[in-house]
Amino acid sequence: MTDEIRPALSAEEWKGPTADVLDGYVDLDTGTVDVRLGGAGSQSRSQHDDAWALVALLNDSLPDDDPRKLTWEDVERVNLAGGMVARAGAETVADNLFTLAAKIASQLPPREEG
Repeated sequence: MTDEIRPALSAEEWKGPTADVLDGYVDLDTGTVDVRLGGAGSQSRSQHDDAWALVALLNDSLPDDDPRKLTWEDVERVNLAGGMVARAGAETVADNLFTLAAKIASQLPPREEG
């Protein structure tokens, strides 16, 4: 099985206020994310976790019908494929699929109950 991959944002952070991204840049060499948010001032961050959180927020901002948007349905599909591959005896490939599903899930807000 896969090592646990932490969510990009906590459940509490997903519930927080959102803001428009007015300007920003990402320095891939240093992992620095510098973003100016509407109504929230400028926030400069230099941790890869913060960059990962920004990716989650950007994914969440895509319209629901955008085919590029990662969803819980995608997680379920990849996990289903992993289970099928595992039953066929390809454990390494199955583990890779389960890891991919965990990475996708880490970019999503908590599932809605119901």
